[in-house]
Amino acid sequence: MAVIDGRVPDGAQEITTGQANRVWHIEGPVPYVLKHYSDPARAANEAAALALLAQHQAPAPKLLGADPQATPAWGGAGRGAAPPPRPAPGQPPR
Repeated sequence: MAVIDGRVPDGAQEITTGQANRVWHIEGPVPYVLKHYSDPARAANEAAALALLAQHQAPAPKLLGADPQATPAWGGAGRGAAPPPRPAPGQPPR
């Protein structure tokens, strides 16, 4: 995988849905989502939240890189671990 440096690579598909951020999906050996933030504090908060979730091994996207001080502020995240399957009601855990 190429180094994630906040630049939008060729072939990225824009999937922006909000007004505050721009978001792209990048295909490749390790697909990821790149976000450009209009507010650097949002970039810092999301990076901190993803790092905290990873620290506690919670199922969440994996933070691949972020730079809240860049212009624009950005963050990149890949697929995270899926939560373990839940047993059906009345069934013992596996």
